[in-house]
Amino acid sequence: MVTQKKKVAIYSISTGNFSVFVKNFFVDIQSNFLIDCEKHFFICSDVEYKLPHCVKDRVSFFRVKDLPFPGITLNRFGFFNEHIAN
Repeated sequence: MVTQKKKVAIYSISTGNFSVFVKNFFVDIQSNFLIDCEKHFFICSDVEYKLPHCVKDRVSFFRVKDLPFPGITLNRFGFFNEHIAN
């Protein structure tokens, strides 16, 4: 019996100063987190990224404005509902 890999969605909001962490985020999550699962990344950011090869075709990118604190935190579920649910 062939079993399919479980599918996992990884959601992140990376705006402003947090955008510097995204490249390592992709690589670390893909290599070390739930390694037996197929992962798809949903990224909301104000910066476009050159994607590492290990996540090509596994990223949905949504442009959002960087908001002053606590704007991003307060709007995170709104971003999720607007972008991911569709």
